[in-house]
Amino acid sequence: MSEIRRWTAERGWLDSADALRERFSTADEDDPFDDLPKGSAGAFEKMQPEERQALRDFVASKLREAERAWPDQSVPALGGITPREAMRTERGRRQLEDLLRSMERETPAPASEFSGGMSVDALRRELGMLPK
Repeated sequence: MSEIRRWTAERGWLDSADALRERFSTADEDDPFDDLPKGSAGAFEKMQPEERQALRDFVASKLREAERAWPDQSVPALGGITPREAMRTERGRRQLEDLLRSMERETPAPASEFSGGMSVDALRRELGMLPK
């Protein structure tokens, strides 16, 4: 699967309570998914405001972790090297910037407040392509 298709496909993983639970659930005592009903449409709307905020914060923290990890993961669109490795050469930087632009263009608007993905600007900042 191309990096663009993988990127856009992963943006939809936050659309359901089950997808959230599967992707982020932990063995921690304060796992925010413990009280979320399985397979229930509209579960987020039924949550109390403080529970909803805790879930938002939890998902945001996981997305930030993913943004910090991505630069060190092998990317097929970059010939199997990591984005950080691509930054070492002019050609690699051009390929990486092309990939990031494609990710921005090809990424649909979030379907819900929980269906966003990693921020391309955050990826650029992590790679030193934008000021921190």
